[in-house]
Amino acid sequence: MLSRQIGVAVVIENFPCEKEIDTGSEFNILSEYLFQKLSQERKIRLEPITVKLATFLGELVKVKGSCSVNVQYGNIHRALILIVAKDRCPNLLGLNWFEPLGIHISSVHHLKSTPPQISELLRKYRSVFTEELGMYIGKPVSLSLDPNVTPICMKARKLPFAWREKIDAKFDKLVEQGVLKPVDHSVWSTPIATHHFEKARIPNSSCQSIVSDAYAYANKTFEKVCKFQTDDQVYPMNYSSGKHWKAATIVSLTGPLSYQVETEDGQRWRRHTEQLKKRYVTGEENHRAEKIESLKKTTREESEAASQSPDTASVK
Repeated sequence: MLSRQIGVAVVIENFPCEKEIDTGSEFNILSEYLFQKLSQERKIRLEPITVKLATFLGELVKVKGSCSVNVQYGNIHRALILIVAKDRCPNLLGLNWFEPLGIHISSVHHLKSTPPQISELLRKYRSVFTEELGMYIGKPVSLSLDPNVTPICMKARKLPFAWREKIDAKFDKLVEQGVLKPVDHSVWSTPIATHHFEKARIPNSSCQSIVSDAYAYANKTFEKVCKFQTDDQVYPMNYSSGKHWKAATIVSLTGPLSYQVETEDGQRWRRHTEQLKKRYVTGEENHRAEKIESLKKTTREESEAASQSPDTASVK
């Protein structure tokens, strides 16, 4: 889409010219074709020019030279420098003529105020638009641990004394923001990893961020998320008459971890993967799957109880 051109009428050597205002051009440029017309009555001598001109795209502009001309704009008369370019190039009125001719770029005089509807939304949901760190307030998210994984308690790394004050301050900030929560005891632990973006000696180093090494063990610790395919036989949770499982078939994928299922009586529901169980062909396979699910649930409850128990030994 081409921008609208803004032109201005000036008189150069008693010859009316329509020039295009170009705030991106530092010089005033006139085409060779128009220069020949205005110099018919008065022979104007062109002086060589050492300045190299280029377009916005970087293409060099071929110039014939420069000259001093008498310019009239309204009631203002000035003798100004003009650059003549070869062929039929645009006639530009550049920045070096703005001040002598009294041409000014208008500033912003008024900013439109925020509509009342938007102000009300900003007030109602101010926590969304604040620059502070937000907090997830949706439904609880559960991570199922693999019952065969033994809790890992890793040894803390040794930190240089010069870093400790800044790392402690970072921890205090994360606790204040609600990212971290102090605990007395946990069967799981992982050392922090400090990232430095300054290459300096230790006394001048700055601790920019604190992360943990938990990601290195996440794939080994957490269960693989159960994913289904279209036409898979499943048991979705039925909430219409108490919580119980009902036989159904996967119809389609509705999200990264959600599916549309169709029950045997033709009802269609949308269920998350945690609300689905794989339905096996034989009763023995279904019974085995239920035992595994029961074992996982018991392991989760024991792990949660252990993490909430008081510390029985001090670790230095």
